[in-house]
Amino acid sequence: MNKNLVFDIGTNNGDDALFYAHLGYEVIAIDADPTIIKNNTKKINDPKIQFLNCAISYNDNEILDFYIDEDDTKNSLISKNVAGNNTLKEVVKVTTRTLKSLMEERGVPYYCKIDIEGYDPVAIRSLKGINELPPFMSAEGECKPDSEKFSEDGVLDVLEAFKEVGYKKFKLVDQTTLTVLKKDDFYIKRTQLSYHLMRKLQKMTGAYSRTYTNMQRLTKEYNYPFKFAASGPFAEKLEGEWIRYEEAKALYLHHRRAFFSKEVNKPFTFWVDWHVAR
Repeated sequence: MNKNLVFDIGTNNGDDALFYAHLGYEVIAIDADPTIIKNNTKKINDPKIQFLNCAISYNDNEILDFYIDEDDTKNSLISKNVAGNNTLKEVVKVTTRTLKSLMEERGVPYYCKIDIEGYDPVAIRSLKGINELPPFMSAEGECKPDSEKFSEDGVLDVLEAFKEVGYKKFKLVDQTTLTVLKKDDFYIKRTQLSYHLMRKLQKMTGAYSRTYTNMQRLTKEYNYPFKFAASGPFAEKLEGEWIRYEEAKALYLHHRRAFFSKEVNKPFTFWVDWHVAR
């Protein structure tokens, strides 16, 4: 394991990769969108960051369709996640790699972040058979198309995938505030802006996140301007206690049900990340 290496799977605009480089890590930043990789390579001139264009899937060297959304943060290998929103821009062909083969080739990272719009469980399971897991990983809790009705089907798939490959310790993080969640009334007590409203505010002002106390605190602590959709702190720097699988499962369902008890919240807007440790 290379303690100085981080993988950023689904790097998008490169903000997370820049944060990891800011902390001193070497970064392998991966995205399936060739335009994103081309643009990042031009605009981000940091020798600690290496950009790589490929998709993560179960097998190496397959050619898959990748669906480009009008909002590139929603690009996905899952057609309904884009087409279901009626925002499909184009479809491109992408070559696949497994995380196992990438880590055998580039080194096992200290931390691996995954955010690939619904394909996260596949990426996690593509680690099966690896001799050594990264000490820490994170992935988006779930990703459903805007058009999909409320359902609990498959909402624990990311957690299950982490458990299957060998992770035993978990933390759940609210991604609008980067708050580590506990068994409390977090989503009942606070006003939750929708994903779409926050996206509009960010585009108009570039500054909405400053209204969140936790984001202010983290910005000062890390001397880094966390932006909308930042994955935030990770590994042992993440606050709170690690919990075991059964408690993690109950915690997720508790907060998800509380979130959707507010009728204003649409299916796509429950936005949390799992952080895990071996």
